[in-house]
Amino acid sequence: MARKGFKAIFQVKNRFGCALLLALALQCCIVSSAPARGGKQVAVWELRQEISGWGQHTVWINESAIRIDDPLRHFSVLAKAPDWTVIHYSTIRKNISFEPLATYDGGLAHRMSIIGSAFVGSENPDKLKGWERSGNEMYCGHNCEKWTVQKKIAAARGVGAYKILEAPDIRSSTQACKILASQMSLPSFGHVSLFFQKGHNKPMMAFGTRSTRKTSVPFSFFEIPKDYARTTPEKVMFDRQEFDF
Repeated sequence: MARKGFKAIFQVKNRFGCALLLALALQCCIVSSAPARGGKQVAVWELRQEISGWGQHTVWINESAIRIDDPLRHFSVLAKAPDWTVIHYSTIRKNISFEPLATYDGGLAHRMSIIGSAFVGSENPDKLKGWERSGNEMYCGHNCEKWTVQKKIAAARGVGAYKILEAPDIRSSTQACKILASQMSLPSFGHVSLFFQKGHNKPMMAFGTRSTRKTSVPFSFFEIPKDYARTTPEKVMFDRQEFDF
């Protein structure tokens, strides 16, 4: 009886130990997915955004820096004052690229957007002329500036209606805003892009924001990775083994 009792107690303790180890492991995963704390902190806005048919990305932005993480394709976009050189890097592929902001034409989603626009016979929104300020609209808790334009797409498809919402209360810089907007082939009107809608009959959301919040991250969060192989932005943004076109 004593041996059975000891065995039962051991099994209970063993189960408790396994459960404790599992809980600690899950906690470590949760912590590792967020910016590490400690050291000098910098205030930022954190935006969780989604591009239709493309996926989600997370943005950390303030008046002196921007970082965009694309977890599906394993790369980040980074730029900061004073020169705002646009840096793409991948912690998986261990490579990095540098491009002056003056010649930067957007990220991987931008390139795919160009292909899609050509396929349906329309123009990319950043190439459209005639954008006008159309008042304000509340979106995701922000009183946004609304910009609209209409464009005849094709005789059979009618007139396309485009709408962009930008949030003036999210403090940033014109350079960071341009870099963010260019990820979705959008023009920037000086504030942070939160929403883009397009369509010729039934407008659809092409890009939106799921949440925004003020937070802080370590100063090192915006540091440029060292000892990565230098290459082109395209080779940083995807590997043909992952995207077999």
